Amino acid sequence: MRRNRAIVTAILFLLAAAGAAAQNRQGFVLERSNQLEVVWENERYVTYVDGEVKFRTETGAVYCDSATFVRGEYAKLRGRVLIEHRG
Repeated sequence: MRRNRAIVTAILFLLAAAGAAAQNRQGFVLERSNQLEVVWENERYVTYVDGEVKFRTETGAVYCDSATFVRGEYAKLRGRVLIEHRG
């Protein structure tokens, strides 16, 4: 439980930083996934990705099993989540 809370906190911090960076440059970019679907919902495009998902960040990469995201606003990562930081 404590480990999950730490992971969620790290992800929220990373997403907040990525959201702020996205206004000036691409800070959180989808690099690959097995499946991708973009849907117009609630006046914006929502992207659903599944299978071997990889996002590139300014300082590394984020891997997960699946995700739902709105570019520049939020990302919800599901399954096994790995944050790789290059420092």
